Amino acid sequence: MTTDFSSCDWYEACLNVTFTKKYPQQPIEYFRLFYNDTAIYGNTPGLMCAYDFFGADRLLFGTDFPYDAECGDTYTKKTIDAVEAMSIPEEDKKKIFEENILRMLKIET
Repeated sequence: MTTDFSSCDWYEACLNVTFTKKYPQQPIEYFRLFYNDTAIYGNTPGLMCAYDFFGADRLLFGTDFPYDAECGDTYTKKTIDAVEAMSIPEEDKKKIFEENILRMLKIET
């Protein structure tokens, strides 16, 4: 069976539903409004994927602290190193490390 995409939204066709309310943007664009953190323990390619999708303004430095005494400092350092290793402008790294959270919490420096 072939689905006719010409008369309905792609998501409606795939889910076999009819949305009662139409939104001005596609659903994927609303996901781009989410904030994302960096707590992936040194995975720079994963951070680059998040950067490409969300952009620098939607990434926040984060860890899954508190950790145990054995690996806590190591995980935090790996996260810092992974952000530093990203192939992005220094201004974007500053956003990730500090500016975005200050903006979100409306803290003036």
